[in-house]
Amino acid sequence: MWKVFSYEGKLFMLSVTKTDGGCDIILSDLVFIWKNHISTSDLLAEYQRNGCSINSDIDIRNILLETVNNLQEVNASVKHILSTDVELILEKSSVQKDSELEQNIVNKFTLIKRDQEIFRNTIAIPMIQTLNYLEQQNKVLLSLIQKKDRELEEFRMEKGDISRDELKTEPFDPKSLDANTKNLFLTVFSDESSKSLLKNLAETNGEIQANKLEVETQPWNNVKRKKVVRDGKTVAKKGAGIIFKGSK
Repeated sequence: MWKVFSYEGKLFMLSVTKTDGGCDIILSDLVFIWKNHISTSDLLAEYQRNGCSINSDIDIRNILLETVNNLQEVNASVKHILSTDVELILEKSSVQKDSELEQNIVNKFTLIKRDQEIFRNTIAIPMIQTLNYLEQQNKVLLSLIQKKDRELEEFRMEKGDISRDELKTEPFDPKSLDANTKNLFLTVFSDESSKSLLKNLAETNGEIQANKLEVETQPWNNVKRKKVVRDGKTVAKKGAGIIFKGSK
């Protein structure tokens, strides 16, 4: 899972993933990417340096994950060291259960700058796959809304308008969601020419694991019907046309 924070006017993306024997920490400013593997022993030593007493039955990796998942409560900063590497600093206030005193915990992790191939596989390609997934789901939702509009139309024709004004809706117009800017990557990866690209990305980087809802508009749903109003002359009388046994 990615988390976002801002430092000195720059946007950073941070990800921490549990691995065998430690954690992978990835940081990117959408231009460069830094990464490093922190072993469990080094992570434990980092927390002990802050005077934290860690029980032996606690997975130290979960403490770091919890810190990152609640990044809005953390003062995150980035310090450039050498010419390429950075130091990620996570500062958080914690209350010790035994003394109820507030303690300032500062964790520092050295991250190494990686090449553009790592940036492509870690940032660029997942973003393309995410855009494609959202575009496909957007089509499904639009189709579902159109079917719901037809369902409401059928209800009104059969049962009449609903009495509660706050629940009444107007037919949805898909064009109402069109954006007025050309800077967005809208419908870029949903045309036929992009299928080969997306297929290649799935083969090399894996398919997106998600539940995909599929809704298809049936042919009958595209044909509008007219409401039939019946009067007393056209409505069959109760019992008309029924022949009972024993009658002549």
